Amino acid sequence: MLGKKSDRTTSLLTALLVIFLGAVSIVVILVLKINIERAIDEFETIVTMNFQDKNHIESLTEDIYKENFYVYGKVWSEESYVGNSYYESINTEEDIRAILSELSESALSDNYGTMYSNISEELNEYLNMVSKVEEYIEAGNYEEAESYVSDVINNKVLSINKELNVLEEQINDEVKVAQDTLKYRLISISIISVVAIIVIIATTLVIVYLCNQITSKLEDYSDILEFKVNKQSEEINEHNNRIMSIQNSTIDAMASLIESRDGDTGMHIARTSAYVKMLAQLAKNQGYYTNILTKDYIEFLVKAAPMHDIGKINVPDSILKKPGILTHDEYTIMQNHTKEGGRIIREALGSIEEIEFINIASDVATFHHEKWDGSGYPYGLKGEEIPISARIMSVADVFDALVSERCYKRAYSFDEAMLIINDNIGKHFDPILSRLFVENKDKVKQIMEELS
Repeated sequence: MLGKKSDRTTSLLTALLVIFLGAVSIVVILVLKINIERAIDEFETIVTMNFQDKNHIESLTEDIYKENFYVYGKVWSEESYVGNSYYESINTEEDIRAILSELSESALSDNYGTMYSNISEELNEYLNMVSKVEEYIEAGNYEEAESYVSDVINNKVLSINKELNVLEEQINDEVKVAQDTLKYRLISISIISVVAIIVIIATTLVIVYLCNQITSKLEDYSDILEFKVNKQSEEINEHNNRIMSIQNSTIDAMASLIESRDGDTGMHIARTSAYVKMLAQLAKNQGYYTNILTKDYIEFLVKAAPMHDIGKINVPDSILKKPGILTHDEYTIMQNHTKEGGRIIREALGSIEEIEFINIASDVATFHHEKWDGSGYPYGLKGEEIPISARIMSVADVFDALVSERCYKRAYSFDEAMLIINDNIGKHFDPILSRLFVENKDKVKQIMEELS
């Protein structure tokens, strides 16, 4: 049994361990998942912003070349310029200014704020220079316009392109750094995952080992404890059995002493106990009084049966052994043995026996001379007012008294005694119990012959 308990303990610990490690694994997976998603989101944000900036740079470069082409066309090829809408710069300037606005907003959220500001200023200067060239042309100062374009605007365009190239290189570097950072973080997360798995496995092995060690120790301690408990239980049982044997021997000795005073050899006790056991079991087996006649109740009743006349110890021999008819006073003293029997049992056995046994034994001694029709003694109880233990005892006691010889009467034959019991069904005796007794006369006769 202890081995099964240990197995259950081990199973419980293993189940708890599995639940714990499962929870830890879920937490680890969630943390890793969150870190991976965060790293990827950061990388995507950086790449998205930088690609937008690169698109702005490409658009600016293209628009500057368009605007510059427009300026050159206006200065050096006026006829071609006037007739060709390709050189119109209105849309180009609007595109440049829109890109400048977007760059200004981007400068608030990335690392290129200073460069965007410088480029924005230079582009504004460039657009102002273009406007100045248009003023020269409108005034007819073509030589000044050509000189201004060659000396000033070309240098400004080169400066702007240089700034845009530097910005583009920085954007490429930042994207590369972001890629390297993402790669490093993914590698780090992978290493952490492997380490976490190793730790979980190692922890599992250690806990399983410790659980096995603890379980083994508990089994050893349990075996030792079980051995000691079993040994002590055996000693206690042996002691209780010795006490019970002494109690039963004392009870039998007292009952035999009383019966010997009444002229009986002691077989009356054995026979009445056997009749009581037979009748109680018959009633139970046939479904009568099953709420009372339990196994323990019947055992207590059979044990109590020898003490039914224990109260006669207080009846003088002159009355107990009188061969003739008792006087009224003598009969009153004889009747009192029932009350005395109940009192003696409660006083002598009340502190050493179970309360249920005391109650049964006391009822048997006190009420076994009560009659079903209420004509018995000591209290004149009738019907089921009489405890069932006493009703069973009454049938057994009267029958054995009838077939036994006494100083004041002869022994009746078996058939005569059975006829008397049958005639008193529902009068002296419980109708159910007395009818069962008569119907099973073969069993009664077998007991009588074996214990004669």
